[in-house]
Amino acid sequence: MIVFVIILLGIVLKTSYRNPDFKSKNYLFLFLAIVAIHAFAFFINYKFLKGVDTRVFYNRAITSTDWFALFKIGSRSMSFIIYPLTKFGFNYFDISLLCSIISLKGYFIYLNLFLKKGKQLGIYHFLLIVFFCYPSLHIWTTSLYKEAILFTLMAIILKQLWSIKPFNYKLLFSILIITLIRPYISLIIILSIIIIYHKAIIKQYKTISLLLILLITIAAFRFLKLSTFRANFERLIVYSSNNGDSSIDLLNSNYFERLLLVLFRPFFFDSKTLFQFFVSLENLLFLIGVLFFSYHLNINRIKFILLNKYVSYLIVCSISCVLFYSVYMYNMGLACRMRVMFVPYLLIAMFSLLDLKKI
Repeated sequence: MIVFVIILLGIVLKTSYRNPDFKSKNYLFLFLAIVAIHAFAFFINYKFLKGVDTRVFYNRAITSTDWFALFKIGSRSMSFIIYPLTKFGFNYFDISLLCSIISLKGYFIYLNLFLKKGKQLGIYHFLLIVFFCYPSLHIWTTSLYKEAILFTLMAIILKQLWSIKPFNYKLLFSILIITLIRPYISLIIILSIIIIYHKAIIKQYKTISLLLILLITIAAFRFLKLSTFRANFERLIVYSSNNGDSSIDLLNSNYFERLLLVLFRPFFFDSKTLFQFFVSLENLLFLIGVLFFSYHLNINRIKFILLNKYVSYLIVCSISCVLFYSVYMYNMGLACRMRVMFVPYLLIAMFSLLDLKKI
């Protein structure tokens, strides 16, 4: 089965490199650098980290005899997704490599979009591209992590919204799979799309619009049911106090502290391992970028009503994710993983606004 995975890797690299922008020497180096960093992250993941969640996903799939018994919404869905692969003879290494290749495609979707839609490569584009070389980002998008699949699906959604005719089967399929893996992310994406594209949706897709509104209303009431939310939050408090070396006390932390955790921690003083130290360096660069952007945003007033719809979608979706995660985030390692969901969107939105003002 490794032959199939290698062939798929070749297809991903070939189709991604078709973009004319990658054929210059500068972009060839970028292309190869991302492939090399991604491959190194996969090696580290497989050889040393050996994630507990990923092994659970695989072991549950390999030992099950009933595919539909694995059908669950949320984390357990990963076992349902990979079950057919295990029956075709794919082992843990094969499936982990396959997920890593899927996420690699996501990097090139983001970069191809930015090179195509962006202006001449400058300091802001360079800083954005540097982010896609962050080792921690590649760590969480290699192996059998949920983030490996979600990263590429969210890139596909952005690509569709960036196109002339955004609403097609690729968009719907991506949202469907995200709903299966992380329903609350799907809810945020759907709400963000409706907020920004509601006129086009209602005009062109009246039946679908009504069904989506009904679905979101039901999901929102079920998800935000006060008694259930309170019970889950209390269980999370107990769990967070007994698990993880980098957890914070949910009861004795305020929302702003958790917001900082979601966006920027671990800082240097939080670092207990070499990996956390390197992540703190990445977080420092991200913090500097956010402060730089905030400073120029304050100087150059931007009329948000004039923004392109896809930039507005990026802003609404990424900020919604940050605000939601800040409600319950208790662990720095988990916060690093969750950034995979919103930091690409947030950074592309920030640099698109900087381009808009030609700073």
